[in-house]
Amino acid sequence: MAVIVTIIIAVLLIVLTSALWKNRGNAKAFPFSEITDDPRFQHVRSIRTKIRGVSKKNYDGSSRQDIIDRLCREGDALYLVREANNPVDRNAVQVRRVVCVEPDKPRMGEQLGYLSRELAADLAPLLDGGVVMIARILNVTGTEAGYTEGVNIQIEEYTLAASNKLSH
Repeated sequence: MAVIVTIIIAVLLIVLTSALWKNRGNAKAFPFSEITDDPRFQHVRSIRTKIRGVSKKNYDGSSRQDIIDRLCREGDALYLVREANNPVDRNAVQVRRVVCVEPDKPRMGEQLGYLSRELAADLAPLLDGGVVMIARILNVTGTEAGYTEGVNIQIEEYTLAASNKLSH
């Protein structure tokens, strides 16, 4: 009986994993240019930086270098995600792709790396406080054979507009 249960669980895991991988390939990058302004938020500043940790693997074992090489292009939208439980840096901020499996339904995609420790220390309290930050890929570097690819990004910081703060 235990063997049958183990086989059924194994089959379910294989089916679920293959479905996830199938949808992963269908996910297209969401262009930053398609993000529309929201009058409830006011632009505060732009920050140019590069993504750190691009040569590491993600928790799921996927290669960030492979993701960058195959899927990242200039102008792609990115999302910043706090990782307060990170054992190395409590201010850690992940940089993830924004993707669409279905038209007009963007969602968070693969992790490309992190913000630098210094920048994360500055931005983590803001993100924790509800400040909205999105980013876009400026360019992918090191695309020549044999080089580690890097990603330069521009972060856009937004805060709730003054007129909306009064109504909340």
